[in-house]
Amino acid sequence: MTGGGSGLGAALAQRFAEEGAALAVTDLKRAAAEGGAATLGAARGCDATIRPRRRR
Repeated sequence: MTGGGSGLGAALAQRFAEEGAALAVTDLKRAAAEGGAATLGAARGCDATIRPRRRR
């Protein structure tokens, strides 16, 4: 669930979890994603930031 760490994303993740969905929670803030995943019993939480590639 993208943005599942807080707000509307967390509310939607909660609803999906109540319906028995298997979730992976992502958020721009890793701590929020991990907290949301732990609260919901999701498979995992991870950050969804895009890191620029280094040019060679």
